[in-house]
Amino acid sequence: MEIVFHVGAHCTDEDRIIRTLLRNRAALAEEGIVVPLARHYRYLFRDLIARLDGARASPRMQELVLDAVMVQDRPRRVVFGHEMFLGLRSDALGSGRLYPGGAARVAQLRNIFPDHAVSFCLGIRDPATFLPALHAASEPAAAPALPGGIDPLRLSWSALVAEMRAAVPDCAITVWCDEDLPLIWPAVLRAVSGHGEATRLEHLDEFLAELMLPEGVERMQAYFADNPPESEARRRRAVAAFLERFGRPERLEVEIDMPGWTQEHVAAITAAYEADVARIAAIPGVRFIG
Repeated sequence: MEIVFHVGAHCTDEDRIIRTLLRNRAALAEEGIVVPLARHYRYLFRDLIARLDGARASPRMQELVLDAVMVQDRPRRVVFGHEMFLGLRSDALGSGRLYPGGAARVAQLRNIFPDHAVSFCLGIRDPATFLPALHAASEPAAAPALPGGIDPLRLSWSALVAEMRAAVPDCAITVWCDEDLPLIWPAVLRAVSGHGEATRLEHLDEFLAELMLPEGVERMQAYFADNPPESEARRRRAVAAFLERFGRPERLEVEIDMPGWTQEHVAAITAAYEADVARIAAIPGVRFIG
Protein backbone atom coordinates (compact mmCIF):
# COMPACT_ATOMS: atom_id res chain seq x y z
CA MET A 1 0.00 0.00 0.00
CA GLU A 2 1.15 3.53 -0.75
CA ILE A 3 1.08 5.98 2.16
CA VAL A 4 1.41 9.72 1.44
CA PHE A 5 2.01 12.41 4.04
CA HIS A 6 1.42 16.02 3.01
CA VAL A 7 3.41 17.65 5.81
CA GLY A 8 2.79 21.37 5.24
CA ALA A 9 4.48 23.70 5.67
CA HIS A 10 2.56 26.14 7.82
CA CYS A 11 1.03 29.16 6.06
CA THR A 12 1.17 27.54 2.62
CA ASP A 13 -1.93 26.01 1.02
CA GLU A 14 -4.04 26.36 4.20
CA ASP A 15 -5.51 22.84 3.81
CA ARG A 16 -6.85 23.61 0.30
CA ILE A 17 -5.17 20.50 -1.13
CA ILE A 18 -6.70 18.06 1.34
CA ARG A 19 -10.10 19.82 1.23
CA THR A 20 -10.18 19.58 -2.56
CA LEU A 21 -9.24 15.90 -2.50
CA LEU A 22 -11.90 15.24 0.14
CA ARG A 23 -14.50 16.82 -2.13
CA ASN A 24 -13.45 14.32 -4.80
CA ARG A 25 -13.44 11.25 -2.55
CA ALA A 26 -15.86 9.30 -4.73
CA ALA A 27 -13.82 9.71 -7.91
CA LEU A 28 -10.58 8.93 -6.09
CA ALA A 29 -12.07 5.87 -4.41
CA GLU A 30 -12.72 4.39 -7.86
CA GLU A 31 -8.93 4.37 -8.30
CA GLY A 32 -8.34 2.87 -4.88
CA ILE A 33 -7.29 6.19 -3.30
CA VAL A 34 -8.52 7.07 0.20
CA VAL A 35 -8.32 10.50 1.84
CA PRO A 36 -9.30 10.13 5.52
CA LEU A 37 -10.56 13.07 7.56
CA ALA A 38 -7.81 14.71 9.62
CA ARG A 39 -9.75 14.28 12.86
CA HIS A 40 -9.46 10.50 12.41
CA TYR A 41 -5.67 10.50 12.59
CA ARG A 42 -4.15 13.73 13.87
CA TYR A 43 -4.19 12.82 17.56
CA LEU A 44 -3.85 9.10 16.79
CA PHE A 45 -0.51 9.69 15.05
CA ARG A 46 0.67 12.00 17.84
CA ASP A 47 -0.03 9.35 20.44
CA LEU A 48 1.53 6.60 18.32
CA ILE A 49 4.74 8.57 17.85
CA ALA A 50 5.02 9.01 21.61
CA ARG A 51 4.25 5.34 22.21
CA LEU A 52 6.73 4.06 19.63
CA ASP A 53 9.51 6.35 20.91
CA GLY A 54 11.61 5.86 17.77
CA ALA A 55 10.75 2.19 17.22
CA ARG A 56 8.95 0.78 14.19
CA ALA A 57 5.31 -0.18 14.43
CA SER A 58 4.58 -3.90 14.37
CA PRO A 59 2.52 -5.39 11.52
CA ARG A 60 -0.40 -5.75 13.95
CA MET A 61 -0.19 -2.11 15.01
CA GLN A 62 -0.07 -0.97 11.37
CA GLU A 63 -3.23 -2.94 10.62
CA LEU A 64 -4.98 -1.44 13.63
CA VAL A 65 -4.04 2.09 12.55
CA LEU A 66 -5.30 1.54 9.01
CA ASP A 67 -8.51 -0.03 10.29
CA ALA A 68 -9.07 3.02 12.52
CA VAL A 69 -8.86 5.56 9.68
CA MET A 70 -10.01 3.54 6.68
CA VAL A 71 -13.30 3.96 4.87
CA GLN A 72 -12.44 1.47 2.11
CA ASP A 73 -11.01 -2.04 2.31
CA ARG A 74 -7.51 -2.49 0.94
CA PRO A 75 -7.04 0.75 -1.01
CA ARG A 76 -4.07 1.27 -3.29
CA ARG A 77 -3.09 4.60 -1.73
CA VAL A 78 -3.91 6.55 1.44
CA VAL A 79 -3.31 10.30 1.73
CA PHE A 80 -2.78 12.01 5.08
CA GLY A 81 -2.33 15.75 5.36
CA HIS A 82 -1.87 18.22 8.20
CA GLU A 83 0.24 21.33 8.66
CA MET A 84 1.25 20.17 12.14
CA PHE A 85 3.06 17.04 10.90
CA LEU A 86 6.41 18.85 11.04
CA GLY A 87 5.56 20.38 14.40
CA LEU A 88 3.61 23.27 15.89
CA ARG A 89 3.94 26.77 14.47
CA SER A 90 6.28 27.52 17.36
CA ASP A 91 8.52 24.68 16.08
CA ALA A 92 8.91 26.23 12.61
CA LEU A 93 11.92 28.33 13.63
CA GLY A 94 14.74 27.42 15.96
CA SER A 95 18.51 27.37 16.19
CA GLY A 96 18.64 29.66 13.16
CA ARG A 97 16.88 27.08 11.00
CA LEU A 98 13.54 26.14 9.48
CA TYR A 99 11.87 23.22 11.30
CA PRO A 100 14.97 21.99 13.15
CA GLY A 101 12.97 18.93 14.27
CA GLY A 102 11.37 18.30 10.88
CA ALA A 103 13.63 15.43 9.79
CA ALA A 104 13.02 13.60 13.06
CA ARG A 105 9.27 14.06 12.62
CA VAL A 106 9.17 12.54 9.14
CA ALA A 107 11.22 9.59 10.42
CA GLN A 108 8.65 9.11 13.18
CA LEU A 109 5.80 9.22 10.66
CA ARG A 110 7.61 6.73 8.46
CA ASN A 111 7.95 4.36 11.45
CA ILE A 112 4.15 4.18 11.77
CA PHE A 113 4.03 2.33 8.43
CA PRO A 114 7.41 0.61 8.04
CA ASP A 115 5.97 -2.20 5.90
CA HIS A 116 4.42 0.15 3.32
CA ALA A 117 5.74 2.46 0.61
CA VAL A 118 5.73 5.93 2.19
CA SER A 119 6.28 9.30 0.50
CA PHE A 120 6.21 12.91 1.64
CA CYS A 121 4.93 16.11 0.04
CA LEU A 122 5.97 19.61 1.12
CA GLY A 123 4.98 23.10 0.05
CA ILE A 124 7.53 25.80 0.84
CA ARG A 125 7.35 29.60 0.87
CA ASP A 126 9.63 32.61 0.45
CA PRO A 127 10.90 33.53 3.94
CA ALA A 128 10.16 37.18 3.04
CA THR A 129 6.44 36.32 3.26
CA PHE A 130 6.61 33.12 5.31
CA LEU A 131 7.98 34.82 8.43
CA PRO A 132 5.35 37.61 8.52
CA ALA A 133 2.57 35.07 7.83
CA LEU A 134 3.86 32.74 10.53
CA HIS A 135 3.99 35.61 12.99
CA ALA A 136 0.47 36.77 12.10
CA ALA A 137 -0.93 33.24 12.50
CA SER A 138 0.70 32.60 15.87
CA GLU A 139 -0.28 33.55 19.37
CA PRO A 140 1.42 36.86 20.22
CA ALA A 141 3.09 35.39 23.30
CA ALA A 142 4.59 32.57 21.21
CA ALA A 143 5.59 34.68 18.22
CA PRO A 144 8.13 37.46 18.69
CA ALA A 145 8.73 39.63 15.63
CA LEU A 146 11.73 37.46 14.81
CA PRO A 147 13.26 34.88 17.17
CA GLY A 148 16.79 35.58 18.26
CA GLY A 149 19.47 34.08 16.03
CA ILE A 150 17.21 33.94 12.96
CA ASP A 151 18.74 35.50 9.85
CA PRO A 152 16.14 35.44 7.03
CA LEU A 153 18.93 35.52 4.45
CA ARG A 154 20.28 32.23 5.79
CA LEU A 155 17.04 30.31 6.26
CA SER A 156 17.27 27.28 4.01
CA TRP A 157 14.46 25.02 2.86
CA SER A 158 17.00 22.95 0.95
CA ALA A 159 18.75 22.10 4.22
CA LEU A 160 15.44 20.82 5.62
CA VAL A 161 14.70 18.77 2.50
CA ALA A 162 18.22 17.30 2.51
CA GLU A 163 17.79 16.35 6.18
CA MET A 164 14.45 14.72 5.35
CA ARG A 165 16.09 12.70 2.56
CA ALA A 166 18.79 11.53 4.96
CA ALA A 167 16.21 10.62 7.63
CA VAL A 168 13.96 8.64 5.25
CA PRO A 169 16.21 7.63 2.33
CA ASP A 170 13.72 5.02 1.10
CA CYS A 171 10.89 7.57 0.77
CA ALA A 172 10.16 9.79 -2.24
CA ILE A 173 9.80 13.49 -1.49
CA THR A 174 7.86 15.99 -3.63
CA VAL A 175 8.32 19.74 -3.15
CA TRP A 176 6.71 22.83 -4.67
CA CYS A 177 6.67 26.58 -4.03
CA ASP A 178 3.48 27.95 -2.55
CA GLU A 179 3.88 31.07 -4.71
CA ASP A 180 3.48 28.87 -7.80
CA LEU A 181 0.44 26.97 -6.55
CA PRO A 182 -2.19 28.81 -8.66
CA LEU A 183 -0.29 27.81 -11.80
CA ILE A 184 0.64 24.24 -10.83
CA TRP A 185 -2.57 23.42 -8.90
CA PRO A 186 -3.66 20.34 -10.95
CA ALA A 187 -0.11 18.95 -10.99
CA VAL A 188 0.23 19.29 -7.21
CA LEU A 189 -3.14 17.65 -6.59
CA ARG A 190 -2.14 14.75 -8.84
CA ALA A 191 1.25 14.43 -7.12
CA VAL A 192 -0.38 14.20 -3.70
CA SER A 193 -3.32 11.96 -4.58
CA GLY A 194 -1.69 9.85 -7.27
CA HIS A 195 -4.82 9.85 -9.44
CA GLY A 196 -4.54 9.10 -13.14
CA GLU A 197 -4.19 11.80 -15.77
CA ALA A 198 -7.56 10.85 -17.26
CA THR A 199 -9.36 11.49 -13.97
CA ARG A 200 -11.10 14.86 -13.90
CA LEU A 201 -11.42 16.32 -10.42
CA GLU A 202 -14.20 18.75 -9.59
CA HIS A 203 -14.03 22.11 -7.78
CA LEU A 204 -10.57 22.89 -9.18
CA ASP A 205 -11.46 26.45 -10.13
CA GLU A 206 -12.59 27.40 -6.65
CA PHE A 207 -9.00 28.12 -5.64
CA LEU A 208 -8.49 30.41 -8.63
CA ALA A 209 -11.84 32.03 -7.90
CA GLU A 210 -10.34 33.27 -4.63
CA LEU A 211 -7.61 35.03 -6.58
CA MET A 212 -9.51 36.22 -9.65
CA LEU A 213 -12.50 38.44 -10.37
CA PRO A 214 -15.70 36.56 -11.33
CA GLU A 215 -15.48 37.86 -14.90
CA GLY A 216 -12.00 36.41 -15.19
CA VAL A 217 -13.07 33.00 -13.90
CA GLU A 218 -15.95 32.88 -16.38
CA ARG A 219 -13.72 33.89 -19.28
CA MET A 220 -11.05 31.40 -18.27
CA GLN A 221 -13.55 28.55 -18.05
CA ALA A 222 -15.01 29.48 -21.45
CA TYR A 223 -11.53 29.68 -22.96
CA PHE A 224 -10.54 26.23 -21.69
CA ALA A 225 -13.89 24.79 -22.86
CA ASP A 226 -13.16 26.01 -26.40
CA ASN A 227 -9.41 25.48 -26.26
CA PRO A 228 -8.49 22.45 -24.13
CA PRO A 229 -4.79 22.85 -23.24
CA GLU A 230 -2.56 20.43 -25.10
CA SER A 231 -0.05 20.36 -22.26
CA GLU A 232 0.40 21.40 -18.66
CA ALA A 233 2.77 24.16 -19.78
CA ARG A 234 0.12 25.68 -22.05
CA ARG A 235 -2.42 25.57 -19.25
CA ARG A 236 -0.05 27.34 -16.89
CA ARG A 237 0.65 30.10 -19.40
CA ALA A 238 -3.07 30.65 -19.94
CA VAL A 239 -3.82 30.75 -16.20
CA ALA A 240 -0.96 33.21 -15.70
CA ALA A 241 -2.42 35.47 -18.39
CA PHE A 242 -5.89 35.45 -16.80
CA LEU A 243 -4.44 36.09 -13.35
CA GLU A 244 -2.44 39.02 -14.70
CA ARG A 245 -5.52 40.57 -16.28
CA PHE A 246 -8.24 39.66 -13.78
CA GLY A 247 -6.36 38.92 -10.56
CA ARG A 248 -7.48 40.45 -7.27
CA PRO A 249 -4.59 42.68 -6.14
CA GLU A 250 -5.52 42.26 -2.48
CA ARG A 251 -5.09 38.48 -2.81
CA LEU A 252 -2.06 38.39 -5.12
CA GLU A 253 0.04 41.17 -3.62
CA VAL A 254 1.49 40.42 -0.20
CA GLU A 255 2.19 43.38 2.06
CA ILE A 256 5.32 42.80 4.13
CA ASP A 257 5.60 44.66 7.42
CA MET A 258 8.47 43.44 9.58
CA PRO A 259 10.50 45.74 11.83
CA GLY A 260 13.73 46.84 10.19
CA TRP A 261 13.01 45.28 6.80
CA THR A 262 13.57 47.54 3.81
CA GLN A 263 12.57 46.82 0.20
CA GLU A 264 16.20 46.02 -0.54
CA HIS A 265 16.33 43.55 2.36
CA VAL A 266 13.14 41.83 1.18
CA ALA A 267 14.53 41.58 -2.35
CA ALA A 268 17.72 40.01 -0.98
CA ILE A 269 15.72 37.44 1.01
CA THR A 270 13.72 36.51 -2.09
CA ALA A 271 16.88 36.19 -4.19
CA ALA A 272 18.39 33.86 -1.57
CA TYR A 273 15.15 31.85 -1.59
CA GLU A 274 15.22 31.46 -5.38
CA ALA A 275 18.78 30.16 -5.19
CA ASP A 276 17.70 27.79 -2.41
CA VAL A 277 14.84 26.48 -4.57
CA ALA A 278 17.34 25.65 -7.32
CA ARG A 279 19.33 23.60 -4.77
CA ILE A 280 16.18 21.67 -3.83
CA ALA A 281 15.50 20.80 -7.47
CA ALA A 282 18.99 19.29 -7.68
CA ILE A 283 18.70 17.02 -4.63
CA PRO A 284 18.68 13.35 -5.74
CA GLY A 285 15.44 11.56 -4.92
CA VAL A 286 13.43 14.80 -4.70
CA ARG A 287 10.76 15.67 -7.25
CA PHE A 288 10.34 19.42 -7.60
CA ILE A 289 7.17 20.75 -9.27
CA GLY A 290 8.20 24.08 -10.76
